[in-house]
Amino acid sequence: MKTATPNGKAKRKNGRSAGKSLLQFAGVIANAPDDLAANHDFYRLGGHKQYPRRGRWIPPGKALRRPTQAQVDAFNRKMEELAAQIEGLPPDLAKNLDHYLHGHPKK
Repeated sequence: MKTATPNGKAKRKNGRSAGKSLLQFAGVIANAPDDLAANHDFYRLGGHKQYPRRGRWIPPGKALRRPTQAQVDAFNRKMEELAAQIEGLPPDLAKNLDHYLHGHPKK
């Protein structure tokens, strides 16, 4: 709580002036790490830091990996299984998902 003093400066309940604590806070901010915004929870609570994502561009001259025929066949088999499951679904499922899950009126 702040109270007025004869010289016009505000003092807190603990007797310190508000201006002095702001200067102390400014000193803390001046020494803050550069990644404080991205890793605020790390500095508050501990845990793991978040590092910037690495670029996803493939450097020129680097060969692309090609899937093996076994991997291609496994992928195609999974896609066919998924397509078989989708065939029986109503065409407006995305629009009326709440209707089909919870019985709400159709949109």
